[in-house]
Amino acid sequence: MNVIFALLIILFAVAVVETDDFALVPLFLILLEALFIAELYLEGAWIISLLPLILMALILIPASLYFVTSRTKRAEERAILHGLQSVAFLSILVVVTYVVLGVIGFYQFLVLDMVNIQWLLIIIAVYGLLVKTDIRKIVACLTILTGSLHLFTSGFDILMDIALLTFSSLLLLMLLYFAYRSYVIKGSMSTKDLTELKQ
Repeated sequence: MNVIFALLIILFAVAVVETDDFALVPLFLILLEALFIAELYLEGAWIISLLPLILMALILIPASLYFVTSRTKRAEERAILHGLQSVAFLSILVVVTYVVLGVIGFYQFLVLDMVNIQWLLIIIAVYGLLVKTDIRKIVACLTILTGSLHLFTSGFDILMDIALLTFSSLLLLMLLYFAYRSYVIKGSMSTKDLTELKQ
């Protein structure tokens, strides 16, 4: 894997998690997924097997995020960790994960291939799920997670892959609908306010 490609993938993943302006989050998500899919293709994946991921991660979810943001607000809900503190913590977490996985022999140091990039993307996405409270950001993090977990399902039949990504897409679209409803009812898209949607 090209080192610049790998670093750009990690950089765009961090940008998706840490950007507060939701006009930019879909753009960073598209750039991240485009690089990720391009790298999968360059490493031998068939374009047919990547089509469900392309439709979900490059088109459907970023367009839906943009649509919901255009109808609500650009600013992200206040997160548990935010700003420079969150960026620093996430950067340290990525470096520590890379070193720990290298030390235990999971892969060779200084070799950035899809396996270790995949694990780093999973760590970044899980961090976003745990620390960010905006439902739209959670959808963006789940999209990163779904894309990186796609490598585990690459040995499945194409119909199974389509079914898994279709189910994931429907769940993410439902979450975006809840974000919109929460904004209409409470003026907030924070996960802390989801209990109000029961009414």
